[in-house]
Amino acid sequence: MKPLPASLAGRTIAILLIGLAAFHGTGLWLYNAGFRAEIDYTNERQLAERIVGIKRVIPPAERPGRRMPTVRVSPALPSPASSMRTGERTSVAGLPG
Repeated sequence: MKPLPASLAGRTIAILLIGLAAFHGTGLWLYNAGFRAEIDYTNERQLAERIVGIKRVIPPAERPGRRMPTVRVSPALPSPASSMRTGERTSVAGLPG
């Protein structure tokens, strides 16, 4: 059995189909790699938000003989990730939303 057809038209079509399949496979691989990178970034961001939230809730431990500095923490602004989890709509002051 021959790998390519004998006619010029058959060879052209076979090479075009092989190239199309190769580019399609490469495109799927690149999409998958980008998708996984975006998921990793989102998970890291959500983990950082959770850690900061926990850190704000837990009071700092006081050591005997050491005065702890007073730190004022403003409430966190709503992030797109938190509004996606809760289903709330966040808007910027002055903009419809």
